[in-house]
Amino acid sequence: MEISLVSCSQAKIGKNDESGFFNLMNNQVFSNKIDRICFDGLMMNNNKRWRRSSKLYVGLPLDGVSDCNSVNHARAIAAGLKALNLVGLEGVELPIWVCLSLVVDELLVLNVKTGMQVYQDFLESFKSSFSPFMGSTITDISVGLEPNGELRYPSNPPASTQVLGVGEFQCFDKHMLGHLKLHENGGSWQTPYGDFFLSWYSNQLISHGDRLLSLASSVFRNNLVTVSRKVPLVHNWYKFQSHPSEMTAGFYNSDSRDGYNQIADFFAKNSCKIILPGMDLSDEHQPSVSYSSPELLISRIQTACQNHNVQCIGENLSIVVKIVRFTVQIARYEPTI
Repeated sequence: MEISLVSCSQAKIGKNDESGFFNLMNNQVFSNKIDRICFDGLMMNNNKRWRRSSKLYVGLPLDGVSDCNSVNHARAIAAGLKALNLVGLEGVELPIWVCLSLVVDELLVLNVKTGMQVYQDFLESFKSSFSPFMGSTITDISVGLEPNGELRYPSNPPASTQVLGVGEFQCFDKHMLGHLKLHENGGSWQTPYGDFFLSWYSNQLISHGDRLLSLASSVFRNNLVTVSRKVPLVHNWYKFQSHPSEMTAGFYNSDSRDGYNQIADFFAKNSCKIILPGMDLSDEHQPSVSYSSPELLISRIQTACQNHNVQCIGENLSIVVKIVRFTVQIARYEPTI
């Protein structure tokens, strides 16, 4: 299993007062509140050791590369990379964004090109520019062009509290509405029309993900790199029969319907890994009013991954991760991956 430790702004490097990025003397990563971690396959706590096969990655700062194609904080980043290497981390991550709506995948809207053609141009350019590093310095490419790089609709805005609403369906774009009007009707989620709408809404997202992963896998097939993509952990309201937060995010998953086998299937078809944010979460730390269960949802997604032989990469959601809890979560979930 691979594990990524990132914060909302990724790791911060270069300022003397930001002792959280890496403090070797105090054996701390990202925050003074983190307890203890030992890398290179071993995790330690209270003088006990557990041998692990996990690989650990950390996120570079989002402003590590400037708009002028130069490295910001170059000396600090170089020192940080040396420190990471000394303690045995496998590597680092640096996100790059291109934002396009999934509704333009096959529409000629960008200089007489479809969204998929624009993606292909970008990926081909990336491959050409970084070909000397493929398979050595660059070992994995995470493809994620929806909110926060995750396979989902932007159904919930960023929240200032831990409890989110159920979100809103994102089908008011003129192209989405035009397609939906062909089948205009009404009804609750348990009626035939409700089943049609939720299937249609989810399939728009899944088809987009399948097209994009297929394209990325084709572009990077001979470059000795793996391709991965984030699947979000939409765990709020999971204990409701209808799983409303998952529904609005694009996952037709309920107590009576598994919405993740279809997703794991197209990941398997394209030989891609799933990045699963939220491996640091547990049910006991969720507010009761949110009807949340990250543990049950993680288990459900991992079962789908196991059924389709898809590798799962864990990633934290919390800005501050207590290694004691993170270790427990890894021990709980790793055998099923």
